[in-house]
Amino acid sequence: MTAAKQMEIKIPAHRTEKAPMVLVLPAGSTSCKVTAGAGSRAIVCIRNVNRDFSFRFDLKKNASLTCILEQTRPGSAIYRHTCRLATGSEMRSIAIFTQCTDIRNSYHIDIQEEGSSLSLSSLAVLTGREKLAQNILCRHNAGGASSMQTFKHLLGGAAQADMVGRILVPAGSQKTEAYQQSRSILLSEQASVHVEPQLEIYADDVKCSHGSTVGQLDKDALFYMQQRGISPEEATRMLLEAELRHELDSLPPALRRVLGAKVSRKLKHLV
Repeated sequence: MTAAKQMEIKIPAHRTEKAPMVLVLPAGSTSCKVTAGAGSRAIVCIRNVNRDFSFRFDLKKNASLTCILEQTRPGSAIYRHTCRLATGSEMRSIAIFTQCTDIRNSYHIDIQEEGSSLSLSSLAVLTGREKLAQNILCRHNAGGASSMQTFKHLLGGAAQADMVGRILVPAGSQKTEAYQQSRSILLSEQASVHVEPQLEIYADDVKCSHGSTVGQLDKDALFYMQQRGISPEEATRMLLEAELRHELDSLPPALRRVLGAKVSRKLKHLV
């Protein structure tokens, strides 16, 4: 602890933390800094922080850090994530939202040196009048680095999701690879989603793209499954679970079981 309202976690250089580290945030704290030493490997879990909070991640050379943000309990909050990536470092961020009274979640990521990579995934399963707003800025300040952003929204009731994602590639950041994808499925007429992907590129030797789709479940797939004796409700649930399977399967086994069960329970409210 470095101050009354700020906590700090340091992962020593070249250490591998085999078990996920669950952050227990002291009452009254407003920020947390996680420093991953050179060559270290760790998984950090953040659970249900129902207040305004700032997270800062600093990855040193060749560090590998996975951050899992879990909002599976009703609450309102503003989350701010700041991340700096050094040479050869790997940052993987996974956010899962199944209970959002009113959550605003933002990422400010600086890729500072070549050879580093970012994977940012967000899954939202919302219903009722739940609200989620996300704002992402990923700056490729060095060439030869990569980033991949994936956002998925499954919305029922009068739920609302907003996402603004900006990728900035300054002049000189050649050999950059940066991708952003968003897929939203609306399961009611009252549900709504607003997605605003942005690419700002000033280098000419890059591979960058973004894409966004908003729609409903595949009616042909639903019909095909019902023709084989699967009820409409079960067919819908199975298709919704398939939408999230890739991201859930990439979680560590223990977390996959727990979070997968929570997501499955929430899906029942959408069917």
